[in-house]
Amino acid sequence: MTEPRVIEVFSDYVCPWCYLGSARVARLQKEHGVQVKFVHFPLHPETPAEGKSLEALFAGRGYDIPKMQAQMRARMAAEGLPYGDRKMTFNSRLAQELASWAVSQPGGESIHDASSGRTSSTVKTSATPKFLLKFQNNLGSTRLRRAK
Repeated sequence: MTEPRVIEVFSDYVCPWCYLGSARVARLQKEHGVQVKFVHFPLHPETPAEGKSLEALFAGRGYDIPKMQAQMRARMAAEGLPYGDRKMTFNSRLAQELASWAVSQPGGESIHDASSGRTSSTVKTSATPKFLLKFQNNLGSTRLRRAK
């Protein structure tokens, strides 16, 4: 019998490239029956809780942010993914910590869909303790406590 094929996906919920890749990975799962193991990889762990503008994130690098956004919107549209006008990035550490725990719980894999960045508002929301506690409570667990 053939061993199942497993793809390790290094991902950060606030990364638009990771979001784009998630659609392609889902297609591989559906069409080829591969299994996916998410590896949480914070791209910018230094991002403050209130977030950071893309201008500040890419300062001094010479990027044309509106052009980059237009190109990303086109890529997302080609995959049928919603993508908003992103002006900020947020720290996803808490979401990644919860996701690491959640996958050990029945139904916990759904955190990947719930936390993936689609628009600036959902990226911000998925990085807040309020969202994470709501998700955790929806799994029916009492193991995690409200962050202060």
